[in-house]
Amino acid sequence: MLGAIIGDIVGSPYEFFKVYRRSEVKPFERTIHGSCRFTDDTVMTLAVARALVNNLNETDAIIEEEVARSLQTYYLKYPLKKKIFNVETNMDPYGKGFKRWVAGDVSQYREAKTNGAAMRVTSIGWLYNDLERALQVTELTVKRSHNSKEAIASAQAIVMAVLLARQKLDKTVIAKHLELKFGYIFPINKDELKFEVGKIRSENKKHRKIALFKERYNFIDCDSHSTARNAIYAFLISENFEDCIKTAISFGGDSDTIACMAGAIAEAYYSIPAEWERNAMNILEESCKSDDIVFINDFHKRFCAV
Repeated sequence: MLGAIIGDIVGSPYEFFKVYRRSEVKPFERTIHGSCRFTDDTVMTLAVARALVNNLNETDAIIEEEVARSLQTYYLKYPLKKKIFNVETNMDPYGKGFKRWVAGDVSQYREAKTNGAAMRVTSIGWLYNDLERALQVTELTVKRSHNSKEAIASAQAIVMAVLLARQKLDKTVIAKHLELKFGYIFPINKDELKFEVGKIRSENKKHRKIALFKERYNFIDCDSHSTARNAIYAFLISENFEDCIKTAISFGGDSDTIACMAGAIAEAYYSIPAEWERNAMNILEESCKSDDIVFINDFHKRFCAV
């Protein structure tokens, strides 16, 4: 889970800005885009993780209900404002549809195909060792807020990638499992890889649309399928944890969310550099609630210790 949070923090200044080279990504440094911070991605990841840790042995109905309630609790706990170039705006980082749902009756089912569900389920890959059960629980955590085949499948793909990465399987084997289960195709040939990475960046350049310092963002490349695919891709072609995060951000688009998902998979496969962990915790301690700092540390020691 810490890998997901780090991906969110490092990717936060670059969200929907034109950064398409890994060399342009400066982890934890203040840039022209602003400073690193945690976003709604971290908040919602914590919400799901805490609900599941507290209800690991409960029935499916209770797990589904408690996750929904936890999402609502954490939405109210962290009323975030989006920053652009370090200037706080009136823009709410939570998606409009999700915001309406979470501020209302969370017992209702909302259909959505966006990437919020896949972003926040990464802890499931650590909490469960049985793949079938992990995928079942993933669906339970998703369907209240994102009750669509696309959102559920994308979230399950990320969880599956984390769980298989924990087993240190060869990346070609992980890619094959994801292809067979979810239809994601990841070419291995170097020329094909280069072409595919270029295509991803080209897609995000074409679809990037942002209105700076205005009252709203126009997000049009937050669909669950493509962002989950890009996150997994960043992991498959990476050489280490740092390279994975930088690659994910360099794809452009919804950078913090892609890096959040990619960071979760990378944490399971590689080790997180100690300096990155310290920097992330320092940022969290600035504005994250003390009980959540304790929870993050406890989760890391209890479930992620090698």
